[in-house]
Amino acid sequence: MPMIFKWPATLPSGRTIDAMVSSLDLFSTFVSAAGGRTEKSDKLTGVDLLPFLTGKREQPPHESLMWTYTVGSAIRTGDWKLIRLPDRWKASIPRPESCNAKPTAFETPSSSNSRSTPCTKPAANGYSEPS
Repeated sequence: MPMIFKWPATLPSGRTIDAMVSSLDLFSTFVSAAGGRTEKSDKLTGVDLLPFLTGKREQPPHESLMWTYTVGSAIRTGDWKLIRLPDRWKASIPRPESCNAKPTAFETPSSSNSRSTPCTKPAANGYSEPS
């Protein structure tokens, strides 16, 4: 999720970070910025991004992100995402789609392709084929 943070007294200026974060991380980050703490018993999905944004922690805040919404779900790990939308499956493709989330040099947001990322569909042998 694209974000911009500006806090001159705390965050270094001009720093760009290319890591996966979630809007769910904002609550924990804002609580920490206000001097509060979140506990494991709060059962929050998001993480505090301040150690990452200030450079005190180098590893990305998430290895994977997972979502569920009604009957659909998705998981993103690195440059790959798996999308499950059973209410939108075609009879000829009754499985989730595996997509490379990193756009290629030929793909732009203004591309005539309805997707901004290349996707594959699972083959009968279990391996993915370009769609």
